Amino acid sequence: MENQNSIQLGEMKGFTDRLFDTLRRSGVESLSVPQNFYWTVHSSDAFALAEAPAPTMGDIWDDLADLRWELVDTPDEAVTLWHACDHLAGLFKAIASADIDGRLKNSKAGSRK
Repeated sequence: MENQNSIQLGEMKGFTDRLFDTLRRSGVESLSVPQNFYWTVHSSDAFALAEAPAPTMGDIWDDLADLRWELVDTPDEAVTLWHACDHLAGLFKAIASADIDGRLKNSKAGSRK
């Protein structure tokens, strides 16, 4: 039985590699963003189950700009991991939303509503 108290980073990287490989094989090289704002909750609140968190507004363009700054323009030792992961999660939500809405037109994988 697998350890239910941890997730292997290698497995998570394998998941993301496969997802991006699937997008590329499907001919998807970019993502249209007709709506850049989305609902989210702060990561520190997402797993605090004592009370429901208050949603906040995220912005895809802010996510992309912050990731570029955090992971391209910042030395490795200065990367704020939680901050980068929060913004990366926003970009993953944009991919999921585009697939649900049928905006990944070249996708051979298909969409599910």
